[in-house]
Amino acid sequence: MNELQQLVRAWGPVEESGGEAVLATLVKVSGSTYRRPGARMLMTEDRWLAGAISGGCLEGDLLRKAWWRTAGGDPAMIRYDSTTDDDEEVRWGFGLGCNGTLDVLLERLTASDANPLAFVRRCQAAREAGVMATVIRTTPDAGARIGERLLLRANGIVGCTLTDRELAASVVADARAALAAEQSSHRIYGAGTIELFIEVLLPARPLVIFGSGYDVLPLVELAKRLGWHVTVVEGRASLAARERFRPADRILVVPAAELDRVPLDARTAVVIMSHNYDRDLAVLKRALASAASYVGILGPRKRTDRLLDDMGRAGVRPTPARLSRLHGPIGLDLGAEGPVEIALSIVAEIQSVLARRTGASLGETQPRPQALAAP
Repeated sequence: MNELQQLVRAWGPVEESGGEAVLATLVKVSGSTYRRPGARMLMTEDRWLAGAISGGCLEGDLLRKAWWRTAGGDPAMIRYDSTTDDDEEVRWGFGLGCNGTLDVLLERLTASDANPLAFVRRCQAAREAGVMATVIRTTPDAGARIGERLLLRANGIVGCTLTDRELAASVVADARAALAAEQSSHRIYGAGTIELFIEVLLPARPLVIFGSGYDVLPLVELAKRLGWHVTVVEGRASLAARERFRPADRILVVPAAELDRVPLDARTAVVIMSHNYDRDLAVLKRALASAASYVGILGPRKRTDRLLDDMGRAGVRPTPARLSRLHGPIGLDLGAEGPVEIALSIVAEIQSVLARRTGASLGETQPRPQALAAP
């Protein structure tokens, strides 16, 4: 389960009891930091409920300060700076292992439609993307206040507390552009007097697994731990029993002739692991013809090449662009043996491909400290 899902779940009982909580959101960072903008932490007056905005070094301080900093009901900003020797509290009191600054927005939550977690919950329930554009910096005469925001989904504006109409119109345009690009950003308005964090909230990553063997369950379980939306597709009802794949979001029984009714959009990752050649051939045709951004197939390269040759003899020849989405053999080279390790290598490859990363060791991709560099 990803962090936003955990936060929504943790907020539910507090909301139902009529209680309050404080939501801490990391809205801006500079330098080296453990988390990136959008990380969140939820807390009541006396305990930490879910989420984190650092590696564990700042959460205790936020738990002590958040309640009284929002006592009046207004949002508040806190900055942690570990880039200067002058801030002894940050350097020694919190033990930050990073060298950067973190700006954290604190908001008192009550049971309200304007509650940011209520908006997140609505987006998750509909499995739709949304945008939260929040004021994080302003001057006294700028016409905006910290914490004012615009909430936007693809079908239109959900809520807006921005009082300046000209500002709101500009933010709407930028929020729609961010939603189309699926990219969060920081934007400056009012001749530099107002800054907003325009955050894109994407629905859970769809993973569609074609197959129902004993090696599918570890993949389902690991993907669900990451918060992905997992669908298992099998051609035989006898192998698609719910009790076999309880963590999965959906289990579909779809014969080979009806594979077109399995939705595969541009955010979907497809894994083919039915261990049946004819079934894999039918699924591969469907997957490569779809918009799926990742298609992985279990088995040696010679088997995958044979599948592609058979497709070609049948008159189905995927374009180079479609073939570039095919990964076979599936997974990163982790020396994996056994279903659990193979599932790890598959999930790791999907994550790296969809994040447009190489999957290489960070020690190899990041510059080495000068003192350790070879002479």
